[in-house]
Amino acid sequence: MDILPELMVPSTALLGACKNLCERSLYEFVQHFWHVVEPAAEFVEGKVLEVICDHLEAVTYGDFRKLIINVPPGCSKSLITSVFWPAWMWGPVNRPSMRFINASYSVYLTERDNERCARIMTSPEYQRYWGDRVKLSKIGVGKIQTNHTGWKFATSVEGTTTGERGDFIIIDDANNPKKSESKAIRDATNLWLTEVVPTRLNNPRKSAIVNIQQRTHEEDATGTLLKFWEDCTHLMLPMRYDPNRHCETEIGFSDWRTEEGELLWEARFPETAVRELERMGPYAVSSQLQQSPVPRGGGIIQRDWWQEWPHRESPPVEFVVASLDTAIKEKEENDYYALTVWAVWLDPDTETPKLLMLNAWKERATLAEIVTRTVNTCKALRVDRLVIEDKANGWVAQQEIRKAIKSSGHKFGITMFDPRRYGDKMARLLSVQHLFSEGLVYAPVTIDPAGNTNWREWAEMAIDEIANFPRAAHDDITDSTSMALRHLRDIGFALSKVEHSRAAESDMAHRSKSEPLYPV
Repeated sequence: MDILPELMVPSTALLGACKNLCERSLYEFVQHFWHVVEPAAEFVEGKVLEVICDHLEAVTYGDFRKLIINVPPGCSKSLITSVFWPAWMWGPVNRPSMRFINASYSVYLTERDNERCARIMTSPEYQRYWGDRVKLSKIGVGKIQTNHTGWKFATSVEGTTTGERGDFIIIDDANNPKKSESKAIRDATNLWLTEVVPTRLNNPRKSAIVNIQQRTHEEDATGTLLKFWEDCTHLMLPMRYDPNRHCETEIGFSDWRTEEGELLWEARFPETAVRELERMGPYAVSSQLQQSPVPRGGGIIQRDWWQEWPHRESPPVEFVVASLDTAIKEKEENDYYALTVWAVWLDPDTETPKLLMLNAWKERATLAEIVTRTVNTCKALRVDRLVIEDKANGWVAQQEIRKAIKSSGHKFGITMFDPRRYGDKMARLLSVQHLFSEGLVYAPVTIDPAGNTNWREWAEMAIDEIANFPRAAHDDITDSTSMALRHLRDIGFALSKVEHSRAAESDMAHRSKSEPLYPV
């Protein structure tokens, strides 16, 4: 049988060609060793991956020392920068003495990447090519070390780097997206970026810092470093092309896209997949997909995200929680007391847990009057648990409510809610925004003879206030709502669609209420 000449190349020549390609190109190296760290995931070629590699090569060879990369989730930024890049530099580039400090918001992430980097380094193929140049003399989750005094140290923003100085500092997602709205956490992270990181460079004139992340806030690591650094290279690639934010860098790169809305990596994220991601809500889309953290203004919870419940009776529910936001004082000029009541029910068609607002009210009144109305509401709607904000007047209220429920004929648990765990008012509402944007939150409507639907009066009041936050005159109902939904998430009831699909086999922990709660 005839064999094509090109298939008769000796295996040693093939090995040499692969080795040379990897030494010349980080992107070729990533492709060649992808199977070592991602054996179950096929490598998908993409221009965005090439561009990330090109800029890391430029850092390697000293073209610039400060690089910021902002790309959407799923673009392999961590894998390329924290795993492949050090392994490429030690062996193919023949710089086995280089030292890396790798920090993230969680040390688990950097320790995970140390393990994956070591997996490449110890693979038979890597050792066949560059084993004469470098080997690992120490393998640990916290630190891997070469036989030429090079190492990669895994730490976190809150972890220690005392005594360690690196030639390259990789900051990989310094901000936890789930806590990005907490000013206290952002301030602590930014203090670390501006006062600790610069002191950890091995050579301030030659050592480099690479910050990679998806944007989470105007004052995240990227926003801080763009202000703090006098000069840096900023590679910013949104999921959909925005001609007003066209990216060019000093190595000659220019975003290849020309049409507004053109996708970044269609082979990996086609139109249908991107549209599904865009259901996260406008702020998450802007920050995480488009790399543009807009000011957190109005419209956090959009009116049209609320779903209509047209029936006079509620569905059989699994759990009912009430949330009491207490006023600081009882004088007229101060805020209201506000109560919202929420039921968790399981949609029989999709088996997805959904949330129904059963009632909402706010009132300026004496504490005794508020206690009476709260207990009566909880009794009428058969509340399982009352959540009260953990502040001075909240403790007084819960003491009086505990006394009152003894004679109410309906007992329910009381939980004090510490809002400091979730940041400010904005952060708490943003943390439950996706429940609304995914269409999981309902409120009751009435239907007129012509078939038109209208929110019930109290529901209209609540929806208006929440929609206008933070520009509304009052935020008592909003605070009560975010507190209730945050509590439901914490105890496992308020799940997003993705979370529910991952835990579909788990049964609801509380009893089912077979009787409807409406009319009220």
